[in-house]
Amino acid sequence: MAKTNPPRVAVGERLRRSREALGLNQADVCRRAGVTANAYNQWEKGRRLINLFDAMKLADVLNITLDWLYRGSDEERIMQEKNSIEKPAGWSEDTSNLFVDYGDYFVPERETQIETICSLIPAALPGPHQHVVELCCGDGRLSAALLARLPDITIHAYDGSPTMLAKTVGRLDSFAGRYVTAEIDIAADDWRRFPWPVRAFVSSLAVHHLDGPGKQKLFADLAAALAPGGALVIADLIEPETTLGRDVAARGWDHAVRHRCLELDGDLKAFEFFQDDTWNYYSDPAPDPIDQPSALLDQLKWLEAAGLRNVDVHWLMAGHAIFSGVKPG
Repeated sequence: MAKTNPPRVAVGERLRRSREALGLNQADVCRRAGVTANAYNQWEKGRRLINLFDAMKLADVLNITLDWLYRGSDEERIMQEKNSIEKPAGWSEDTSNLFVDYGDYFVPERETQIETICSLIPAALPGPHQHVVELCCGDGRLSAALLARLPDITIHAYDGSPTMLAKTVGRLDSFAGRYVTAEIDIAADDWRRFPWPVRAFVSSLAVHHLDGPGKQKLFADLAAALAPGGALVIADLIEPETTLGRDVAARGWDHAVRHRCLELDGDLKAFEFFQDDTWNYYSDPAPDPIDQPSALLDQLKWLEAAGLRNVDVHWLMAGHAIFSGVKPG
């Protein structure tokens, strides 16, 4: 007999489906229903069963009945018993919305990272057109900083999330004519050929979604597309070599998020969500399979194997690193 999910999982799935049908993100629902982001996220993920009082408020916002929320249709219950299918792990549009909402809290020293990446873009290359490609541009914050700092460049902002690309377009509105966006799968290679020399590739918090061989091929493909003197700059999670190193990274990330929450809000509400949602890869006993960081030393060697030189580490904190290499010429 097929194993069935606990009732809280089915309730969470109905919450998600109802919310998405209305085109709302989790933050929208929380604001309208007057519930905390932490609590709602737990309900939608099926980790806790929603209480009746809050269920009434959410049913109002989502235009559903309590009976459907708690019980579903007969057909739905039959399919649940037959298939017991959960939404697969990995990055989703919900994850994109959460990152937009909480990125300022969860990314250690975000402003410092952006400044560091911008500082590593090489001087203008020969020719009238200066192209910089950002892989997995998120909400466009780094692209905007690059455009503001380097008035001679065109940014090609790539991402796999329509939500993130829409946020990028909104953020780059004042740079009309100087940017292009495209939806890509970072693991695919159909986007890795360019009709013009690339001055720099930059990527923040994306490459760790590839396994080791995937990273090696990406580095080789990007190095081949770089113009002589061009740079590949990566900001990402790294895999500690030891258990002690992993514990240090976990504590460091917790500390950075706590500090940021107190700095921005004067309270720890966002930090509590960070912990409850097990966002800290280094302290999560069962990390999402989509997260596949590699050791820093390995990645530096892969950059050199791709033909890059002056490979170096420029910033390191709480399991996050910024490192780069330059194409000879």
